[in-house]
Amino acid sequence: MRDSIALVQDRYPLCCYREMTLEPTNTGLFVQRDIQSHGTEDEDILQAFFSCAPEIGLITAASDGTITDFSVGAETIFGCRGDDAIGKKVSEIAHLYDEHTGMVITCPVQSIWEYDRPVLTWDRVLLTGSDSVERMISIRTKRIETARLGKGAVIAIRDIGCEVEVERMKADFISSISHELRTPLSSIRGFSSALIKDTEMPPETASEFVRIIDHEAARLESLVCDLLYVSRIESGTLRIAHQPADLNQIVKDVVEDFEDLAALKRISIEIERPSNPLFVHGDEEKLRSAIAHLLMNAVQHTPEDERIAIQLRTKDGSHVFRIEDSGPGIPSGLLSHIFERFYRIPRKKHHQSGTGVGLYLVKGIVDAHDGKVWAENLEPIGAAFSIELSAFEI
Repeated sequence: MRDSIALVQDRYPLCCYREMTLEPTNTGLFVQRDIQSHGTEDEDILQAFFSCAPEIGLITAASDGTITDFSVGAETIFGCRGDDAIGKKVSEIAHLYDEHTGMVITCPVQSIWEYDRPVLTWDRVLLTGSDSVERMISIRTKRIETARLGKGAVIAIRDIGCEVEVERMKADFISSISHELRTPLSSIRGFSSALIKDTEMPPETASEFVRIIDHEAARLESLVCDLLYVSRIESGTLRIAHQPADLNQIVKDVVEDFEDLAALKRISIEIERPSNPLFVHGDEEKLRSAIAHLLMNAVQHTPEDERIAIQLRTKDGSHVFRIEDSGPGIPSGLLSHIFERFYRIPRKKHHQSGTGVGLYLVKGIVDAHDGKVWAENLEPIGAAFSIELSAFEI
């Protein structure tokens, strides 16, 4: 049993994680000075920003908090039309909860003039809009004074939900990867310490300890290499050794490496492939890593005594690798996210494991080969992953 797991861990460490700010954009740049002119020029400038910054919610309000202007971006964030918001106060169209203080924000405008504060900022606010949708936002309020508005303020609101989620996933990833790095390091230190302290250790025991140290060191080295792959994918510097690679042989070799591991769960791996080579122009080592991640993913999600089906075929000048598991499948709303960096599918009934980089690494490798990778659900259960690469004629 140990040898079958060790083989996969040595060769494909990132597959074996499971046991069987952004800095916010300064949305206040356009109000870095108090607007005190009684002409129309400054108001024209404000209106221009309202029309050219759809990704930011922009609101102008009088000093008592009454909304006078409401941008298209604000309509999206607050979930209501501008015509329905103008003339009301912010608290009448949304519920704002400051995560830092635990207090409800009633009027982000009045405090500016009451306490002579030129700028007020809330970094993390939970907004429940008129459409009952919760959004994480940041708010920056800047006081202004114009002929039309009198004393008032411009409120810039930005949806930071995606950034908050990326930060959460990044924190989870760091925690998971720290554990995976610590495990082999602990083994290396423990067994090496035993060898140093016990000078009379029997040769066969010492030999076993050295073998374990070598295995864990190889696992650690491969793990770091795969993490470098992820870093290079992120930076766009992943290098591909473009040469003829037999996809058929790659799949055959990877399946053989995983057969014993699958047997621990009594999972059968059924493979349908032609007898002739299927050449692609690419990097054999990296393609092997991508196939291994998909196979490990299938083994981990397939219940005991079930099957995994693999198919290799040629279609319209491309070679297609497809793997089907017998697991719970992927929630339909999450299919578009599973190849994102750090993303892990939430599991209510099971411990959420893994690091969230495996499928991201697969997509990065396939993209570097100008190929395609996708996932789909099967009926009644299971999921399928496919890789399509251009055929290479020798």
